Amino acid sequence: MNTDIFLLTQRLSIIIFGLSSLVSCDAEQPTSTAKPPSHHRAAAPHLVETSLVKRHTTETQQHFTGTVKAQHRVRIFNQEEGRIELLSVDIGDKVSQDQVLFKTNPQLLKAEMAKAKANYNKASADLKRIAEMHKQKLASDLEKIQADTAMGVAIAEKNILKLRIKNTTIKAPFNGIVLERLVEQGNVIPKFTHALTLIDPQKLWLRLPVSEMLLPYIKPGGQPTIETLNSRQAISGVVVKTLPQIDQTTKQGLVEIHLQAQQPTLMVGQSVSVTLNIPSLSKLTIPFIALQRDHDSEYVFTFNEGTAIKTKVTSGRYIGNQVEILTGLTENQAVITKGFVGLKNDTKVTLLQ
Repeated sequence: MNTDIFLLTQRLSIIIFGLSSLVSCDAEQPTSTAKPPSHHRAAAPHLVETSLVKRHTTETQQHFTGTVKAQHRVRIFNQEEGRIELLSVDIGDKVSQDQVLFKTNPQLLKAEMAKAKANYNKASADLKRIAEMHKQKLASDLEKIQADTAMGVAIAEKNILKLRIKNTTIKAPFNGIVLERLVEQGNVIPKFTHALTLIDPQKLWLRLPVSEMLLPYIKPGGQPTIETLNSRQAISGVVVKTLPQIDQTTKQGLVEIHLQAQQPTLMVGQSVSVTLNIPSLSKLTIPFIALQRDHDSEYVFTFNEGTAIKTKVTSGRYIGNQVEILTGLTENQAVITKGFVGLKNDTKVTLLQ
C-alpha cells in the first residue's frame, strides 16, 4: 500500500515539473509587438527615359489633286416667252462678244408695239389740243394734267415694248465657248428658261482643300507646280487668295489658284496635280511617343530634378517620328519618353542609365 502511494506521488511530481517547464518556455518567447528587423528592402525606383525638346527646321512640299473650273461661267436665260425661231450655236462652239445666240418669235410683241404707237399718237394729239385750249382758258388745269399724264404713260408703254422686243434676241456677253445647250430650235419656252451656258476658256481656276495648319503659310502670289494627270503637261498658275472660312468637320480651308495661260488641251472638269511649296519653318518638336492625351487635353511629362511634372501642351503637325509643339514647352527642356506605367504628376523618378 505504501509502495503504491509512493509511486503515485512520484508520477504527480514529474507531471508538475513538466508543466512548469512549458510555462517557463512560453514566457521566454518574444511578443507579437516586437519591432521588425531593420534590414527590410527599400522600394524600387521609378525608371524613365527622356529626350530633349529640339528646334526643327523644315521646308515641305504638299501634294494635292484639283479640278479645273471656269472662272467666268454664265448661264444664259431668255427674257421673253415664245417659240425659238433661231438657235445658231451648239455645245463646244466658240462665240464672240455680241454674237446672236438665239431668238424667240417677236410677232406678238410687235403687235402690242403697234397698239402702243397708236396710243402714243392719240395722247400726243390730245395733249397738243388741250395745251392750246389751256392757253386760251378754254381747258382747266386738271384737263391739262390728265393730258400730260396720258402722254407720259403712252411714252413709257412704247419704251417698254421696244425693250421687250430687243430682249427676244439673246447675244453672247463675252468671247467664250458654249458649255451647255438645253433647248432646241422650235421649242416654245416660258420666261427665264435656262437655255445655254457659256464659259471663258482663257480664265480657268481651281480651289484646293488645305489643312488649317498650312493655311497661314500659303501667301497670295505663290507659284505652285501644276501638271495634268494624263500627260504631265506643266501649267502655270498663281495663288490668288485663301477663302475666309474653315470647314468645321474637316478643318480645311480653300486655296484659290488662277491658271495664267489657257492650254489647248486643258478642259473644264479636268483633274490636275498641284504641289504647294511651304516655306522654311522653325518649330519645336518632340518624339511623338512623349505626347499623351486624356479626355480634354494633350500633355507631356517633363523631367525636373528627379521629378515628373505633368505639363499641358498644344501639338501641331507630325514630321516623321516627331510632333510639332505649338505651346507649353521650351527648347532643350527634357520630356519623358519611356516609363509611363504608374507615372503621375510629381512622381519621383530616376533616369535609366
